Order: sequence, then structure tokens, then C-alpha cells
Amino acid sequence: MIQSFRDIQALPIEPRRESSYTSAYVHSVDRLGGETSVLRGSANGMEAVRQAVHTICHTERFAYRNTPWNAGIELEQFINRSPNYFRARIGNVVKDALKMDDRIVEVHLLRVEVIGPRSVAAWFKIVSVFGPFEYMLDVPLSRSQY
Repeated sequence: MIQSFRDIQALPIEPRRESSYTSAYVHSVDRLGGETSVLRGSANGMEAVRQAVHTICHTERFAYRNTPWNAGIELEQFINRSPNYFRARIGNVVKDALKMDDRIVEVHLLRVEVIGPRSVAAWFKIVSVFGPFEYMLDVPLSRSQY
């Protein structure tokens, strides 16, 4: 039995790593060309991190009341802005969004390209505890495409 604060300090504390399991989404395209996501089972390791990055990069921060304040990404700031503004800011915006996941170690901006008249894409190298992978983020710069 613990008698005093000194006894509590003497107890060994061992860090414990939480499991990286997430729900597994299966993407499919129906006959009419619409894309759907179906929840099937669970994913672990690298696939779990990929799905977490996808979810973070496709959830607008502060837009939903049922998500934590630090979840998601702030892409609304790029609406009606120039591709040069996007090019200057996207690296920091994505790094801020992905730092909430402790499995992600580093985020590197590889390149930025203008895809169309109002759409820009950025490619990132994401280093996780399970290894590196590349991720492409396509961002519309006008409200009609959002």
C-alpha cells in the first residue's frame, strides 16, 4: 500500500506506446462515377498512418463542433488567393495539421504545381515511425470547387 508521496515517486514509470490501429476504409467507384468509402475492419502500421493523413488533410479545422480543436487542416485561407500565396504557405499549414499525430516524425514539401485555373496540388514526403511515404494534396482555390 502506498503511504506517502515519496512512495509514489519511487514507483517505476514505464512509457507505453498506444496501438496505431485505425478503422480501415475501402474506396470504390460506383457505376455512375461517384466515389464512396466503406468502413471495413481495421488497419495497422503504415496503412493506418496513410489513412490518418488523408483524414486530417480532408477535414477543415474549426468547421465541425464534434471534432477536437486541433484536428484537421486550415485550407479555407486559400480560397480566392493566388497560387503564389498557396506555394508560400502550404508547407507550414500541412506541418501544423499533421503534428497532432505522434506517429508522424517529419513532413517535407517536395513540390507545388498549378493543376488548372483555380486548383493547386502539393506533394509531400511524410516520415512516420513506420517509414516514409509520399502524399499529394489537391486544393481548389475557389469556393465553387470546394
